[in-house]
Amino acid sequence: MIRSQLRHILLARHHNGYGIHSPYLYHLVTHVLFNKNRYYCFDSIESLFPAPEKEHAIGQAIFRLAEDINASTLVACCDANSIDLAYLTSVKSEARLFCLLDTEEMRQSIDTMATIDLAVFGRCTDADKLTAVLEQCIEHTQDKSVFVVKNIHSKQMEQRWYSIIKHPKVRASLDIFHYGILLFNPDLEKRQYIIRQ
Repeated sequence: MIRSQLRHILLARHHNGYGIHSPYLYHLVTHVLFNKNRYYCFDSIESLFPAPEKEHAIGQAIFRLAEDINASTLVACCDANSIDLAYLTSVKSEARLFCLLDTEEMRQSIDTMATIDLAVFGRCTDADKLTAVLEQCIEHTQDKSVFVVKNIHSKQMEQRWYSIIKHPKVRASLDIFHYGILLFNPDLEKRQYIIRQ
């Protein structure tokens, strides 16, 4: 993991979004992901769910992403104790959240969805199953869909991440080390951005 982190620091060309020429991606990085403004629900989630600051920072970035893209269909592929669920359940009340905890349940639920606006893929003990579910979800994307994949540089996920970003429907990917973002808008240049905070 330390070697991956060092490689990430050395390869990162976009510090806090600088050097990104796409107006949409620049907005996403500077005004959404790295935005320091606090929303109404952040304090209560932090007090109710003690967790490392980094976990809350990722959860808050996920919340801001959902708000920014006006997500109405949310998918959480994580365990029941994930802090991400606390942030996703705080997104606007009209949004539908599908929490996929069991692999077979995941596959059946995904097939019933027309489109997925925001999907979050958390820690998983079986990276092969997680990857299969992620690829199945990709088939239900639209132009504004955003997927967040956590722990992309873990031993189990790193090679799978590099394979996923080559998927034909994935247009751009943001590697922020502790998590990655997949974007599907066909107007975006096919490119991987390695971003340092």
